[in-house]
Amino acid sequence: MELREWLIILGLLLVAIIVIDGVRRLKHQRGIPRLDLSKDLDVTDELDDHKRQSQVNWELPNGGARAAGGERAFDDEHDDDEALNARARDVDEPPRRAEAEHDDLEPMVDDREPAPEPISDNVHHHPVVERALRNAVPADAMARDTLGRADELIVISVFAREGVFDGTSLLNLMLACGLRYSPDMNVFHRFETEDDYSALQFSMVNAVKPGTFDIEGMDDFSTPGVTFLMPLPGAEDSKSAFEAMLETAMVIVRNLGGELKDENQSVMTAQTIEFARQRVHEFERRWRLHRQQG
Repeated sequence: MELREWLIILGLLLVAIIVIDGVRRLKHQRGIPRLDLSKDLDVTDELDDHKRQSQVNWELPNGGARAAGGERAFDDEHDDDEALNARARDVDEPPRRAEAEHDDLEPMVDDREPAPEPISDNVHHHPVVERALRNAVPADAMARDTLGRADELIVISVFAREGVFDGTSLLNLMLACGLRYSPDMNVFHRFETEDDYSALQFSMVNAVKPGTFDIEGMDDFSTPGVTFLMPLPGAEDSKSAFEAMLETAMVIVRNLGGELKDENQSVMTAQTIEFARQRVHEFERRWRLHRQQG
Protein backbone atom coordinates (compact mmCIF):
# COMPACT_ATOMS: atom_id res chain seq x y z
CA MET A 1 0.00 0.00 0.00
CA GLU A 2 1.16 3.54 -0.67
CA LEU A 3 1.83 6.10 2.03
CA ARG A 4 -1.16 8.11 1.00
CA GLU A 5 -3.54 5.22 1.63
CA TRP A 6 -2.02 4.53 5.08
CA LEU A 7 -2.50 8.17 6.06
CA ILE A 8 -6.19 8.05 5.07
CA ILE A 9 -6.76 4.90 7.14
CA LEU A 10 -5.03 6.37 10.20
CA GLY A 11 -7.04 9.58 9.88
CA LEU A 12 -10.32 7.68 9.83
CA LEU A 13 -9.32 5.66 12.90
CA LEU A 14 -8.40 8.86 14.74
CA VAL A 15 -11.75 10.43 13.93
CA ALA A 16 -13.58 7.30 15.14
CA ILE A 17 -11.66 7.31 18.43
CA ILE A 18 -12.48 11.00 19.00
CA VAL A 19 -16.19 10.44 18.35
CA ILE A 20 -16.37 7.40 20.68
CA ASP A 21 -14.59 9.28 23.44
CA GLY A 22 -16.91 12.26 23.05
CA VAL A 23 -20.00 10.05 23.33
CA ARG A 24 -18.63 8.37 26.46
CA ARG A 25 -17.90 11.73 28.14
CA LEU A 26 -21.39 13.02 27.27
CA LYS A 27 -23.08 9.98 28.85
CA HIS A 28 -20.93 10.35 31.95
CA GLN A 29 -21.85 14.03 32.38
CA ARG A 30 -25.58 13.29 32.05
CA GLY A 31 -25.39 10.81 34.89
CA ILE A 32 -24.07 13.45 37.33
CA PRO A 33 -26.93 15.47 39.00
CA ARG A 34 -26.68 19.24 38.79
CA LEU A 35 -26.95 20.98 42.10
CA ASP A 36 -28.44 24.17 40.73
CA LEU A 37 -31.14 22.27 38.82
CA SER A 38 -32.12 20.22 41.87
CA LYS A 39 -32.39 23.37 43.89
CA ASP A 40 -34.66 24.96 41.31
CA LEU A 41 -36.83 21.85 41.24
CA ASP A 42 -37.15 21.84 45.03
CA VAL A 43 -38.15 25.49 45.03
CA THR A 44 -40.65 24.88 42.22
CA ASP A 45 -42.18 21.88 44.00
CA GLU A 46 -42.45 23.90 47.20
CA LEU A 47 -44.21 26.72 45.35
CA ASP A 48 -46.56 24.26 43.64
CA ASP A 49 -47.42 22.65 46.99
CA HIS A 50 -48.13 26.05 48.48
CA LYS A 51 -50.29 26.97 45.51
CA ARG A 52 -52.26 23.72 45.76
CA GLN A 53 -52.80 24.22 49.49
CA SER A 54 -54.10 27.74 48.92
CA GLN A 55 -56.50 26.48 46.24
CA VAL A 56 -57.79 23.69 48.48
CA ASN A 57 -58.25 26.06 51.38
CA TRP A 58 -60.23 28.39 49.11
CA GLU A 59 -62.53 25.57 48.00
CA LEU A 60 -62.93 24.19 51.53
CA PRO A 61 -63.30 27.11 53.95
CA ASN A 62 -63.45 24.81 56.94
CA GLY A 63 -59.68 24.30 56.69
CA GLY A 64 -59.95 20.52 56.40
CA ALA A 65 -57.37 20.33 53.63
CA ARG A 66 -54.73 22.18 55.65
CA ALA A 67 -55.43 20.08 58.71
CA ALA A 68 -54.66 16.95 56.70
CA GLY A 69 -51.40 18.50 55.53
CA GLY A 70 -50.53 19.40 59.14
CA GLU A 71 -51.05 15.82 60.30
CA ARG A 72 -48.64 14.60 57.65
CA ALA A 73 -46.10 17.10 58.94
CA PHE A 74 -46.52 15.83 62.51
CA ASP A 75 -45.46 12.35 61.36
CA ASP A 76 -41.89 13.54 60.78
CA GLU A 77 -39.97 12.38 63.87
CA HIS A 78 -37.03 14.69 63.14
CA ASP A 79 -38.98 17.96 63.63
CA ASP A 80 -38.11 19.84 66.77
CA ASP A 81 -40.66 21.12 69.29
CA GLU A 82 -40.65 24.66 67.97
CA ALA A 83 -41.47 23.52 64.42
CA LEU A 84 -44.26 21.30 65.73
CA ASN A 85 -45.81 24.15 67.69
CA ALA A 86 -45.62 26.44 64.67
CA ARG A 87 -47.36 23.88 62.48
CA ALA A 88 -49.97 23.26 65.18
CA ARG A 89 -50.76 26.98 65.28
CA ASP A 90 -50.97 26.98 61.49
CA VAL A 91 -53.40 24.04 61.65
CA ASP A 92 -55.63 25.66 64.27
CA GLU A 93 -55.97 29.06 62.60
CA PRO A 94 -57.90 28.15 59.43
CA PRO A 95 -60.85 26.52 61.24
CA ARG A 96 -61.16 29.60 63.44
CA ARG A 97 -61.20 31.80 60.37
CA ALA A 98 -63.81 29.51 58.80
CA GLU A 99 -65.94 29.71 61.96
CA ALA A 100 -65.72 33.50 61.91
CA GLU A 101 -66.79 33.59 58.29
CA HIS A 102 -69.63 31.18 59.10
CA ASP A 103 -70.78 33.44 61.94
CA ASP A 104 -70.82 36.38 59.54
CA LEU A 105 -72.98 34.48 57.07
CA GLU A 106 -75.49 33.09 59.60
CA PRO A 107 -77.58 36.27 59.98
CA MET A 108 -77.95 36.49 56.20
CA VAL A 109 -79.22 32.91 55.99
CA ASP A 110 -81.55 33.17 59.00
CA ASP A 111 -83.18 36.37 57.73
CA ARG A 112 -84.33 34.71 54.56
CA GLU A 113 -87.80 33.16 54.46
CA PRO A 114 -88.09 29.71 52.87
CA ALA A 115 -89.47 29.72 49.34
CA PRO A 116 -93.16 28.76 49.22
CA GLU A 117 -93.95 25.38 47.77
CA PRO A 118 -95.77 25.40 44.44
CA ILE A 119 -99.50 25.14 44.79
CA SER A 120 -100.18 23.54 41.43
CA ASP A 121 -100.03 19.79 41.01
CA ASN A 122 -97.07 18.16 39.32
CA VAL A 123 -99.23 17.20 36.35
CA HIS A 124 -99.66 20.86 35.47
CA HIS A 125 -96.00 20.95 34.56
CA HIS A 126 -96.66 18.75 31.53
CA PRO A 127 -96.58 21.07 28.51
CA VAL A 128 -99.50 19.38 26.72
CA VAL A 129 -101.75 19.62 29.79
CA GLU A 130 -100.73 23.24 30.35
CA ARG A 131 -101.66 24.05 26.75
CA ALA A 132 -105.03 22.32 27.14
CA LEU A 133 -105.83 24.27 30.30
CA ARG A 134 -104.79 27.59 28.76
CA ASN A 135 -107.09 26.95 25.80
CA ALA A 136 -109.96 25.51 27.85
CA VAL A 137 -113.57 26.56 27.25
CA PRO A 138 -114.38 29.27 29.84
CA ALA A 139 -118.12 28.52 29.83
CA ASP A 140 -119.80 25.78 27.85
CA ALA A 141 -123.46 26.32 28.72
CA MET A 142 -124.22 26.71 25.01
CA ALA A 143 -122.51 23.41 24.21
CA ARG A 144 -124.42 21.63 26.97
CA ASP A 145 -127.68 23.16 25.73
CA THR A 146 -126.94 22.20 22.11
CA LEU A 147 -126.31 18.57 23.05
CA GLY A 148 -129.44 18.51 25.24
CA ARG A 149 -131.74 19.94 22.54
CA ALA A 150 -130.43 17.76 19.71
CA ASP A 151 -133.04 15.95 17.63
CA GLU A 152 -130.42 13.50 16.36
CA LEU A 153 -126.89 12.54 17.24
CA ILE A 154 -124.37 11.30 14.72
CA VAL A 155 -122.09 8.92 16.62
CA ILE A 156 -118.61 7.76 15.61
CA SER A 157 -116.48 5.79 18.07
CA VAL A 158 -112.82 4.89 17.84
CA PHE A 159 -111.58 1.86 19.77
CA ALA A 160 -108.00 0.70 20.15
CA ARG A 161 -107.11 -2.37 18.12
CA GLU A 162 -104.73 -3.56 20.83
CA GLY A 163 -104.67 -2.41 24.42
CA VAL A 164 -105.68 1.16 25.20
CA PHE A 165 -105.06 4.73 24.06
CA ASP A 166 -102.41 6.64 26.02
CA GLY A 167 -103.83 9.77 27.65
CA THR A 168 -101.00 12.15 26.76
CA SER A 169 -100.84 11.01 23.13
CA LEU A 170 -104.61 11.29 22.79
CA LEU A 171 -104.63 14.77 24.32
CA ASN A 172 -101.86 15.95 22.03
CA LEU A 173 -103.78 14.79 18.95
CA MET A 174 -107.02 16.41 20.07
CA LEU A 175 -105.36 19.77 20.64
CA ALA A 176 -103.78 19.55 17.20
CA CYS A 177 -107.24 18.90 15.70
CA GLY A 178 -108.70 22.02 17.31
CA LEU A 179 -110.64 20.46 20.19
CA ARG A 180 -110.88 22.37 23.47
CA TYR A 181 -111.23 20.96 26.96
CA SER A 182 -114.36 21.76 28.95
CA PRO A 183 -113.65 22.03 32.72
CA ASP A 184 -117.42 22.16 33.32
CA MET A 185 -118.30 18.89 31.56
CA ASN A 186 -114.81 17.27 31.59
CA VAL A 187 -115.09 16.46 27.87
CA PHE A 188 -113.74 18.01 24.66
CA HIS A 189 -115.58 20.26 22.22
CA ARG A 190 -114.85 21.55 18.75
CA PHE A 191 -116.50 24.79 17.65
CA GLU A 192 -116.95 26.34 14.22
CA THR A 193 -114.63 29.23 15.11
CA GLU A 194 -112.23 30.08 17.93
CA ASP A 195 -114.86 32.37 19.48
CA ASP A 196 -116.03 31.16 22.90
CA TYR A 197 -119.66 31.61 21.83
CA SER A 198 -119.29 29.89 18.46
CA ALA A 199 -121.66 27.10 17.42
CA LEU A 200 -120.72 23.57 18.50
CA GLN A 201 -119.59 21.20 15.76
CA PHE A 202 -119.11 18.05 17.83
CA SER A 203 -117.93 16.73 21.19
CA MET A 204 -115.62 13.91 22.26
CA VAL A 205 -116.39 11.82 25.34
CA ASN A 206 -114.70 8.86 26.97
CA ALA A 207 -116.09 5.51 25.84
CA VAL A 208 -115.90 4.34 29.45
CA LYS A 209 -118.69 5.56 31.75
CA PRO A 210 -119.25 8.22 32.97
CA GLY A 211 -117.62 9.45 29.75
CA THR A 212 -115.35 12.11 31.25
CA PHE A 213 -111.61 12.83 31.12
CA ASP A 214 -109.40 13.61 34.11
CA ILE A 215 -107.29 16.37 32.56
CA GLU A 216 -105.04 16.64 35.62
CA GLY A 217 -104.22 12.94 35.42
CA MET A 218 -103.67 12.55 31.69
CA ASP A 219 -100.14 11.28 32.31
CA ASP A 220 -101.60 8.15 33.92
CA PHE A 221 -104.87 8.14 31.96
CA SER A 222 -105.74 5.46 29.41
CA THR A 223 -108.94 4.39 27.72
CA PRO A 224 -109.98 1.63 25.30
CA GLY A 225 -111.83 4.13 23.13
CA VAL A 226 -113.48 7.51 22.63
CA THR A 227 -116.83 8.55 21.14
CA PHE A 228 -117.58 11.59 18.98
CA LEU A 229 -121.06 13.10 19.17
CA MET A 230 -122.38 15.50 16.55
CA PRO A 231 -125.70 17.14 17.51
CA LEU A 232 -128.35 17.90 14.89
CA PRO A 233 -129.20 20.73 14.79
CA GLY A 234 -125.89 22.19 15.87
CA ALA A 235 -123.35 23.92 13.70
CA GLU A 236 -124.36 26.37 11.00
CA ASP A 237 -122.61 24.18 8.42
CA SER A 238 -123.50 20.61 9.36
CA LYS A 239 -121.74 19.10 6.35
CA SER A 240 -118.41 20.67 7.29
CA ALA A 241 -118.93 19.68 10.92
CA PHE A 242 -119.42 16.03 9.94
CA GLU A 243 -116.31 15.98 7.74
CA ALA A 244 -114.28 17.58 10.56
CA MET A 245 -115.52 14.96 13.04
CA LEU A 246 -114.77 12.10 10.64
CA GLU A 247 -111.27 13.41 9.93
CA THR A 248 -110.55 13.81 13.67
CA ALA A 249 -111.58 10.20 14.24
CA MET A 250 -109.34 9.10 11.37
CA VAL A 251 -106.41 10.97 12.93
CA ILE A 252 -106.72 8.71 15.98
CA VAL A 253 -107.00 5.64 13.75
CA ARG A 254 -103.86 6.52 11.81
CA ASN A 255 -101.72 7.67 14.73
CA LEU A 256 -102.81 5.47 17.65
CA GLY A 257 -103.98 2.35 15.86
CA GLY A 258 -107.77 2.21 16.19
CA GLU A 259 -110.85 1.28 14.24
CA LEU A 260 -114.10 3.15 13.59
CA LYS A 261 -117.41 1.91 15.00
CA ASP A 262 -120.96 3.24 14.83
CA GLU A 263 -123.50 3.73 17.61
CA ASN A 264 -124.24 -0.02 17.55
CA GLN A 265 -120.55 -0.85 18.09
CA SER A 266 -120.36 -2.27 14.56
CA VAL A 267 -117.26 -1.64 12.49
CA MET A 268 -117.81 1.30 10.16
CA THR A 269 -117.17 0.59 6.52
CA ALA A 270 -117.14 2.98 3.59
CA GLN A 271 -120.85 2.28 3.14
CA THR A 272 -121.79 3.05 6.76
CA ILE A 273 -119.72 6.25 6.66
CA GLU A 274 -121.55 7.32 3.50
CA PHE A 275 -124.88 6.46 5.14
CA ALA A 276 -124.02 8.72 8.10
CA ARG A 277 -123.01 11.48 5.69
CA GLN A 278 -126.36 11.20 3.90
CA ARG A 279 -128.18 11.42 7.23
CA VAL A 280 -126.49 14.74 7.86
CA HIS A 281 -127.34 16.05 4.40
CA GLU A 282 -130.96 14.97 4.69
CA PHE A 283 -131.36 16.51 8.15
CA GLU A 284 -129.86 19.79 7.00
CA ARG A 285 -132.25 19.86 4.02
CA ARG A 286 -135.29 19.24 6.25
CA TRP A 287 -134.07 21.75 8.83
CA ARG A 288 -133.67 24.50 6.27
CA LEU A 289 -137.10 23.74 4.88
CA HIS A 290 -138.60 23.86 8.36
CA ARG A 291 -137.00 27.26 9.08
CA GLN A 292 -138.23 28.66 5.79
CA GLN A 293 -141.79 27.54 6.52
CA GLY A 294 -141.61 28.86 10.04
